[in-house]
Amino acid sequence: MFQILNTLDQASEDYKTFSNEDCCNILSEENQNIRNDNGLNKIYYLKGKGDLHQEFYMKDGKKDGIYTDYYPAKMMDGKILRRQVVNFKNDLEDGLYTQYWEGVNHAEWKMYEIEYNNGLKHGFYKKYAALINCSMVNNGQPFMHVEDNYKNGKKHGLCTLFLLSQPNVIANKEEYKDGEKISESDMNEASIISGTPTKSNKKKTSKKSNNKKDKDVDKESSRKGERVRRYSSSSCSGTECIFPVLIIAFILFMFLSLFFTFATAAIISMVVSAILLFLPSSEK
Repeated sequence: MFQILNTLDQASEDYKTFSNEDCCNILSEENQNIRNDNGLNKIYYLKGKGDLHQEFYMKDGKKDGIYTDYYPAKMMDGKILRRQVVNFKNDLEDGLYTQYWEGVNHAEWKMYEIEYNNGLKHGFYKKYAALINCSMVNNGQPFMHVEDNYKNGKKHGLCTLFLLSQPNVIANKEEYKDGEKISESDMNEASIISGTPTKSNKKKTSKKSNNKKDKDVDKESSRKGERVRRYSSSSCSGTECIFPVLIIAFILFMFLSLFFTFATAAIISMVVSAILLFLPSSEK
C-alpha cells in the first residue's frame, strides 16, 4: 500500500484498491450513461444504474478537458470526496493529476499530485501520507511521503523519500539525470529513530577535555548514549517494525470506514496499532 507509485496507471490502481462496485448505491432502474463524441460524458457504476463513476469531455472522439473518476458510495454533504482528476488534451494527460481521499470532518484529503505534459510525467510528482499516518504521528496534519521530479517521462533532478513514521524526516535522497541515477544518499535509520546525530549533522570535536568538569560531562554523555543504544535495540522502532504496523492499520481503517464513521474507524485502528507496537517490546 505504501509503495512508491510512478505512473498514472499505478496511482489509479492504488486509488481503486478499495473500489468495489458492490458498495454502490442503485440510483435508477434505467441506464443513465451519457456518451458524446463532442461534449460532456457521464458514466455511472452498475451499467449506468449506480453512483457516478466518470465525468469528462470529448472533442472529435478524444478526451479533451477535465476528466474526473469518482470512487463509489462516498458522498458526504452532497459531494463525492474520493476521486482522481486530470486534464486531457487530444486524448493524452496534459496538466495536473490530483487524487483526493476523505479527510477529517468531511474535508478533502490530497494523496497525489503529478504534473503531465503530452501524456508524460513532466514536472513534480508528490505523494502525501495517508490520513491514518498523519493521525498517528502528526496530529492529523498532512505531510509529504514522496517528492520526485520528472522530465519527459523520466526521473530528472532530486527525488526524495520521507519517513511515514516521522513527518518531514528524510529517509533517502536520489539525484537523476534523464532517467539515470547519478547519486544517492541514505540517512542513518538508527540515528533517525533514536535521535542521535547522523553523519551529515554530527559535530566534530577536535580538542580533548583538559579538566575534570569536561571529563565528567564526557562520561555522562557516554552513559546517556549507551542507554539510548540499549533502548533502541530493545524497543520496537524503525521501519522493520513500524511500517508493517502502519500498513495493517491503514488497511483496517479503510475496511472499517465502510461500516463506521471515519472518526470511529481511526480510533479503532490507532488502538490496534498501539497494541501491535507494544507487543514486541513486552515479549522481550
